[in-house]
Amino acid sequence: MRDGEEERFAGVTHFTQVDVQPGGINIQHVENLYQADILKSLGIELEVKRRGAEAAEGTPECPAQLDSAPARVLWQKAQDAGWVNEERQPLLSRPLAALLADRMAEVLGIVAKWKAFEQLWQRSNMRNDYNTAISQQQCDQYRKMFKLKICL
Repeated sequence: MRDGEEERFAGVTHFTQVDVQPGGINIQHVENLYQADILKSLGIELEVKRRGAEAAEGTPECPAQLDSAPARVLWQKAQDAGWVNEERQPLLSRPLAALLADRMAEVLGIVAKWKAFEQLWQRSNMRNDYNTAISQQQCDQYRKMFKLKICL
């Protein structure tokens, strides 16, 4: 990275690259600073999308089952671990966020888990994200970590 950019990207774990071309728009999720460095060396500029105080005003409303007293305890644990921000938005990849949602729903006894988390996180197809996660080799490692941290 160029001088001074390390501070600019401090604490940033994911990037979104958007290419606008005559044929359409290409959006690519960039997982880490190493990938960001490669893209920048190719002359591709990245825009950092931050959530939190700098986010747009339209923060989604939290469904009631994810805003109970026990849920707030779990959200605080997830935030302390660096998995979600202050607005309960995930700071993890989509598959890992789905694993986290699955664990939280299990602890809280939420049956319609995908609907609740999709509403809060403004996502769709979280079941597919979960299926992707469980097909990955490191899935058990993350499940154990979430099980240890996300409990009442």
